[in-house]
Amino acid sequence: MPLEKITERILKEAEKEAEKILIEARREAAEILKKAENDAAVLKKDIVSLAQKEAQEVKGRLLSSARLEARNLVLHQKQKGVEDVFKQSLETMLSFNDSEYKQVFEKILLKNVVAGDEEIIISPRDNQRISDAFLLRVNQTLKKRGIKGNLIGFLYPFLPSWACSSPSASF
Repeated sequence: MPLEKITERILKEAEKEAEKILIEARREAAEILKKAENDAAVLKKDIVSLAQKEAQEVKGRLLSSARLEARNLVLHQKQKGVEDVFKQSLETMLSFNDSEYKQVFEKILLKNVVAGDEEIIISPRDNQRISDAFLLRVNQTLKKRGIKGNLIGFLYPFLPSWACSSPSASF
């Protein structure tokens, strides 16, 4: 066989082999590209899912924080309202004459007595207004209502013994 034919045959075989290798390389490249695209799609889906989950958590924390702030604001307003009402009530009571003061104090006592043997701490200012005769009248009313009627008044700072021996008492 002449050299030209051998060379031609080797070249044709080499071209066929090169074509096979090129086809196989293109197929492998297409598979790698397809796998990479699938992996990217899965990764994108995971990232989006994670981002949505994190966004929901942030949203939840923000809502919780806003609700807590709103509750604190409402509580603050309620406390301010209670303080204002208490201050106004105190000012009103301080403006009462002795007779009005005794009537209101008697109503408060009669409404809030539970057992009828409570101890009442009387401020030095009220010492003249809340006399033994006043407490006697309140106790008689309590007895008429079927309650013990043994209220005892103590002048502040002379407190009953239970107040002095209490571990929570601080003077």
